[in-house]
Amino acid sequence: MKIFAATGMLPAGEQTPLFPAGLEEPVWYEIPDSCISRSNNPFFVPYGDTYIAFPAAVWRICRLGKSVARRFAPRYYDEATIGFSVVAAGRLADLRSRGLPWTRAVAFDRSCLLGNFMPISAFMEYGEFRLSCGNATDSYRPLPQADGIDLIIERISAENTIKTGDLILAPVAPTGIILRPGTHLAANAGDINILDINVK
Repeated sequence: MKIFAATGMLPAGEQTPLFPAGLEEPVWYEIPDSCISRSNNPFFVPYGDTYIAFPAAVWRICRLGKSVARRFAPRYYDEATIGFSVVAAGRLADLRSRGLPWTRAVAFDRSCLLGNFMPISAFMEYGEFRLSCGNATDSYRPLPQADGIDLIIERISAENTIKTGDLILAPVAPTGIILRPGTHLAANAGDINILDINVK
């Protein structure tokens, strides 16, 4: 099982210092499945850095594929959810400034927070997801990524064989949430709770 975290697929002008946006081509990095933390499991903030959780639409690959054309990409995912890619901000900035690999900043244990998956048909019906962090609530619309995910699959599969169970994280917002002990993250679609994580 592989996890591909895509970056740069946000509208131009919505970039952050961590991940540039407005790129015509998707950029991605891989993280191991040991990074996964599922809903209802707490996230323990590691010591010594600022940790930021970037919201993402998470797509589950359902069949083996190589060099998948964009028009056929919808055949290759069957479930989706909302999740977060957690980044050690200070470490990432340092690694990037020195031209070093990002792994230590983006691929540590529990750095991939996943909500509960739902069939693609149900995921598409909602169109908008509410993300709560403490008393603040924001709405995200991952549906534009329904087009973006097809491009991402085309590009990833040109260089990597994708397999059943692989995950692709596609960003839905240019900014993230700083994780501090006591933070509570929740994501909802209508009356359905998709993700619920306490930060400790």
